[in-house]
Formats: sequence, structure tokens, C-alpha cells
Amino acid sequence: QAYLKCKTGSYTESVTGSLVMAFFYVILGFLTPLVINRVARLTFEDFFVIQLIPSAFLSMFMYGVMAYRSSSHNWQYACAVYVLGFLFSTAITSFILQELYIPPTLAFELPISFLSAVIGTLIGIRLRTKNNNKPTASELTR
Repeated sequence: QAYLKCKTGSYTESVTGSLVMAFFYVILGFLTPLVINRVARLTFEDFFVIQLIPSAFLSMFMYGVMAYRSSSHNWQYACAVYVLGFLFSTAITSFILQELYIPPTLAFELPISFLSAVIGTLIGIRLRTKNNNKPTASELTR
């Protein structure tokens, strides 16, 4: 239970973060095939470049924003969002297909999404720390 709590002590921020990320992944998933007409005959290299890299950058950005906005418990929050997002996407996909669906590319997607979450969280923490340590205008004029 403690892992699902974030800075305000509620579960809603973790769930909201997971849902927001899922929303952006769905948008990205719909936009990518519209831009690339040959999604059905992708090679692994094409899949990696067209699907995994944009998704990884979106993850880094979203985790970075979450870590930047959160003042404490960044790692617990990121972990909760990561796990809830994975469970949510698996449940929705399995519900649509009417069977438990584990993607065949999971062995590649999971490490990339994990690294994206870690890198994005680190960037967000670093930016927040850097911005909090900047001197204010009144301190500069002294």
C-alpha cells in the first residue's frame, strides 16, 4: 500500500498518472500507423524505430514531468505508475481480445520502458533540484 501513495498521501495521483500515460500511449499508437502506412509488414528494426523509440521518449518525458512536479517519494510514485500502467494496459488489451494477451515483443519492450521510466525520473529529479537551487532575483542583487 505504501508504494501506491505519493506526495499527497492519496492513491489517486498514481492512478491518474497511469491513466494519463495510457491515454498518451493510445494517441501515439494511433498516430504512428497513420504516419507509417506499412505497419503490418514491419521488420524488427522498423518496429524498434517506429514504435519503441517514440514510446520510450514519451515515457521519459512523462516520468520526467511527474518527478519534476512531485516533491517527495519520486521513486515510489514512478514505480506505482509503472506497475499500474503495465497492469492497466495488459487488462485492457486482454479484455478487448477476450484472452490473456502477453505481447511477443515484451522481452524488448519491458527493459526499454523500465529504462525510460528510470531515466525520465532521474531527469525530473535533477531538473527540480537544479531549479530549486537557483538563486532568486533578490539574492542576485545583493
